[in-house]
Amino acid sequence: MYENGLMIRGEEGTVEMKRNHFIDVLKGICIIFVIITHYNWSNEARMDYLFPFWIDMAVPIFMILSGYVYANSFERKGISSIGQAYQLKFVLDKIIRYTVPFLIAYVLEIIICAVRSEAMSAEEIFVVFWQGGLGPGSWYFPVMLQFIFTFPVVYFIIKKYDAYGLLICAIINVIYGFLPKPYEMSYDCYRLLLFRYLLVIAFGCYLHLKKGQVKKVWGVLSCLCGIAFLVALCYMGYMPKLIRFWPKTSYAACLYIMPLAAVMLNKCKKGWLPFEVIGKASFNILLAQMVYYRFFAKYIYAQIDNKLLELLAGIAISLVAGVIFYYIETPITKFVIKKADQCMEKERKVGLVEWWNRHFYAGKPEVVEKQKKA
Repeated sequence: MYENGLMIRGEEGTVEMKRNHFIDVLKGICIIFVIITHYNWSNEARMDYLFPFWIDMAVPIFMILSGYVYANSFERKGISSIGQAYQLKFVLDKIIRYTVPFLIAYVLEIIICAVRSEAMSAEEIFVVFWQGGLGPGSWYFPVMLQFIFTFPVVYFIIKKYDAYGLLICAIINVIYGFLPKPYEMSYDCYRLLLFRYLLVIAFGCYLHLKKGQVKKVWGVLSCLCGIAFLVALCYMGYMPKLIRFWPKTSYAACLYIMPLAAVMLNKCKKGWLPFEVIGKASFNILLAQMVYYRFFAKYIYAQIDNKLLELLAGIAISLVAGVIFYYIETPITKFVIKKADQCMEKERKVGLVEWWNRHFYAGKPEVVEKQKKA
């Protein structure tokens, strides 16, 4: 699997492949930033260490990389229509890749809660599952499930309308950022929906389709606007009227990191094995640090009376546990995908709508015929 590879397709298939190892390196760096940001920092410390300009940009970079890598995957597989993008096997494989590791981590969380006499009811277990589990960063799993179903639309918008497609996604992102105020959307609801990262996802897709090229003048203007917003927001008391939640990683703040990500993806190709391994295991590390911070960090802190050592211990434990988890979980996920492929062999090239009709309207041919006419 070369999910982050760059390849050129010929009429007979793949003729050349060049893997961009730096993508995994960048993911490795960003997941370390995620662990760092979930440590118990004071707001003053975050500002003193300039977190808004580097640590807080970890998740936006992840989303840019997701758009970039998935666009590459679509190109590599020769997907040229919405129907192809929503082939059952194609969608199911990606769902399994996120769900299996998350389910393992979530079962562990349920067990720990039960052992600690914090057992959840069946209803709570179901609800918390769709909220992404327990611990910091729990929103990521449900957002990535939404990503699987949303990205094909973003991809074809960008492919058809180019920069105007990127503008369309930006406008949708701006509208979503404004919705919590007039409609009193809760913080929990806002954080669990993909649309707050729609611009950076679309930008990652745009970068791949444009081969990493962004006009310098637009890149400089974007970066300066993002810096100005972050300085005003974090150091001058500015309160944006159109952004209620998560302003430090909002579309306005991300204007700063987007052109920098473009430069990195365009200029940097080499890897470094330790960070590549961490990058490949980044989702597992995210799950590991969720469990660590939710259940075990306070016990570590009780043994260490030094902030720096507490932070380093959290980074080390999360990385080691996450990488081990990655190597244990990967064969399990591959096995599940293989079994799912065998079960879906006859539906290999069937779209989701057709599959639904075949299985749920098998005894109602008049319904299927009516849908075909519509």
